[in-house]
Amino acid sequence: MLSCELYKEEFVEEGIVADVKDGIATILIFEEGSCEECGAKIFCKPGEDKKTLTAKDPFGVKAGDKVRVAIRGRNVLAASAVLYGIPLLLILGGIFFGMNFFNDDKEIYSSLLGISLLIIYYAAIYFISKTTHESSAFIPEIIFVTSRTPLN
Repeated sequence: MLSCELYKEEFVEEGIVADVKDGIATILIFEEGSCEECGAKIFCKPGEDKKTLTAKDPFGVKAGDKVRVAIRGRNVLAASAVLYGIPLLLILGGIFFGMNFFNDDKEIYSSLLGISLLIIYYAAIYFISKTTHESSAFIPEIIFVTSRTPLN
């Protein structure tokens, strides 16, 4: 187990539900000034005009509901490892293997091998995330409904 503080931490954001489909809610996150320093920014893309977050919906929320969403620190670390750590190891491993395996033009073939492994890895992640989106361990979860939209 990791003993760092981020592993134990939980990031909580507030927002308004924009859309709900199959138990997954799209939430518009309220603007805060500390987004750029946040460790969980890989989940809500702070560079965009509207900050949205996709979250599991255990409460059956509807569009317009105000909610709190939690992102566990261990999920942030795991997502960072999947998105950055493993690809770094793949590209370095491909280059190292290529430098020892190829005889001619080692640098070119090693670089191409590392980049090819990276492309294959990200393609696999893309297709896996499309098929198992709802059950992903990395997806944030709605933890509290602050206010409900009145029924019309």
